Amino acid sequence: MPTAEEAPVTEEPKQEEKPTRQTKPRTPKERKPAQPNPKPKPPLILHTFRSDFFIFSISASGFFIMMIMEALMG
Repeated sequence: MPTAEEAPVTEEPKQEEKPTRQTKPRTPKERKPAQPNPKPKPPLILHTFRSDFFIFSISASGFFIMMIMEALMG
């Protein structure tokens, strides 16, 4: 078995130089113009019929509960 000093030196295989790819110059993409907001938000409506009915139903249920309690208490 040959020792490290006697071992024949093998040349490393040379890497073939590949021709560099020709890249075409990048053209900047055209940006679309910014579109205005298509639907502006409607103004915030705090008082609507629905909220009015909700408040009425709460107060009506409270009224009926008070009537029942009054009838039970005597």
